[in-house]
Amino acid sequence: MRALAGGWQLAAIYHLQSGQALNWPNAFYYGDNYDDILLPRSERDRERWFNADNFERSTAKVPAAFHRRVFPQRLPKLRADYMNQLDLRLTRGISVPGKRRLEFTVDAINALNNVQWNAPNLTPTDTNFGVVTTQRNEPRWLQFQLRFTF
Repeated sequence: MRALAGGWQLAAIYHLQSGQALNWPNAFYYGDNYDDILLPRSERDRERWFNADNFERSTAKVPAAFHRRVFPQRLPKLRADYMNQLDLRLTRGISVPGKRRLEFTVDAINALNNVQWNAPNLTPTDTNFGVVTTQRNEPRWLQFQLRFTF
């Protein structure tokens, strides 16, 4: 039984990282407080990442290139989606007669298949303003490796 079930090694890497900072264009915002843009995590989804209600959406009324910047470039409390990923590696080495060795490895990248979304659209005149349209990370994938050392 030990020859079949023994000799396995497991390694894991856990990634936890805050989301990327969002670089906002110059925009007219008519709200009272920039904190009103932030939605609680329970209300946030891909279709509405932040509260886009008080922004000027008309192309004829947005700030032109010669306007002085009125909207901050970054909002400290609002970021893109965070990274939450677990990578696993399972390895088994088998001695072969002589000075040879066979090693079998399985890698599970993003083993729990957690999705990390890309940054939302930050152009107020775009119809997808405040919407996340793409996935940032790779979905789960498995990689198998067989190595013979002689």
